[in-house]
Amino acid sequence: MILTSPPYLTRIDYGVAYARELAVLGIDIWGESTIRLDLMGTTLTRVKKSQPAAMSTAARDLLVNVSAHSSKASHSYYSQQAHQYVADLGLGLGEISRVSRPGAFLTLVVQDSYYKDVHVRLADICIGEAELRGWKMIERIPFSVRRSLVSLNSAAQSYKKQAVVESVIRLQFDG
Repeated sequence: MILTSPPYLTRIDYGVAYARELAVLGIDIWGESTIRLDLMGTTLTRVKKSQPAAMSTAARDLLVNVSAHSSKASHSYYSQQAHQYVADLGLGLGEISRVSRPGAFLTLVVQDSYYKDVHVRLADICIGEAELRGWKMIERIPFSVRRSLVSLNSAAQSYKKQAVVESVIRLQFDG
């Protein structure tokens, strides 16, 4: 059984946010520049672009919507960051699939977010990406989130958003 919560597609720099915890483990994110660059969900973009072999409809729709957004850098930086995130998610789920036996269970805890006014339906994306890799959804339990990181950024509040949902997703590996 695997229980995990992948990073969200937000502007959170997880390397910086968890610098103290990483330092306790002996990892200096400032001295070792590749750590921040290699993290899934990083705000840094990599020169080498990774393209997943296959992509779910939900992931593809997100990438199209981010790239087509009218705000500055949507077609360049933000689109590249979103592509990188989806590719990293696919690689992570691929590795989980590689080491899982048929019948294994995977539980993901994910939360929707927004890119401007584009709804990042992370649960749908994770389910679609997992199904491409041999997983079958057993259960999806949504929870309303009253306070989220979306509400902290005052500039982001100018974009219309719906309520944010956190989901527990249970899947089983068909192998």
